[in-house]
Amino acid sequence: MSKKVTIEQITPPGQPDGDKLLKYYFEKSGDGYNLYAPTGGDPVNHQLFTPENPVGIIHVHGRPYTITITAFPVEIIKGLWSDNRGQVIGAPGGGVTGASGSGSFQAQAGTTPVEEEEASAASA
Repeated sequence: MSKKVTIEQITPPGQPDGDKLLKYYFEKSGDGYNLYAPTGGDPVNHQLFTPENPVGIIHVHGRPYTITITAFPVEIIKGLWSDNRGQVIGAPGGGVTGASGSGSFQAQAGTTPVEEEEASAASA
């Protein structure tokens, strides 16, 4: 049984772009990790995050984010994020707010295995 390694901390705190990553979670798959939205379903990454390939682009609420994992321990995953607004939308400064967001994150494994959480949610 694998555990969810959930993003619980974003820095700088209170930044709306970074806060959108809260509760996303990593789950071990083979030699790497997949990243999932809080609601579950299919992974949001197209390629496993591994020590050899720590960078990936995901989409959160329709916006691309670059995720770079900087540490691959078993219970905690640390990394960097940026939302790349200006680069993808094509508007100087990222459009409406004028700047792209970026920061770091830390995800930590919970004590409940994924299968037990899913069974509990399904019976609710």
